[in-house]
Amino acid sequence: MLVSLLALAALAVIVVAAIAVHGNHSVLPGVLGTNGGGGGSAGGPVPINATSAYDPEGDDAENDDEASLATDGNAATFWQTEHYASTSFGNLKAGVGLVLRKSGDKNMKTLTVTTDTPGFTAVVKAGASPGAARTISGSKVISGKTTFDLQDGAGPVFVLWITSLPSGRIAHVNEVTAAG
Repeated sequence: MLVSLLALAALAVIVVAAIAVHGNHSVLPGVLGTNGGGGGSAGGPVPINATSAYDPEGDDAENDDEASLATDGNAATFWQTEHYASTSFGNLKAGVGLVLRKSGDKNMKTLTVTTDTPGFTAVVKAGASPGAARTISGSKVISGKTTFDLQDGAGPVFVLWITSLPSGRIAHVNEVTAAG
């Protein structure tokens, strides 16, 4: 009996060590987590990079030099819109966007936006370029952290298209992440 208990304890140590080494991928398919393939509800992260702003009805610039801050992994930094006279962009335009480029072949199923200026409204668009992008999500009011379900996340270019601003008339996009 003592030998059986020691064998079980050794097996438990091996399983715990394997989980620690392999993260959330299971070394025992069907027993712990997933085996790295499909089947789970989330397909894992999809690498994206914010590259510029998209301001086709304005001066073609909207703090472009800050765009990369929206995907730098640091929620304390952000890309921001310009400051407008009203939540409807001073009635000057229909919206502004943040351009995101996907790395790799994995399709995006969700896009999550984190902000410290909640209350702005946005949709996600996708296409070959920002100008050719079409809407692939429903419109959402962005709270602290909001996830969009995407209808066709093939990309390769995505635009977080902001259609109205929060009461402060400026929007921050602190972080954007994607999952397949």
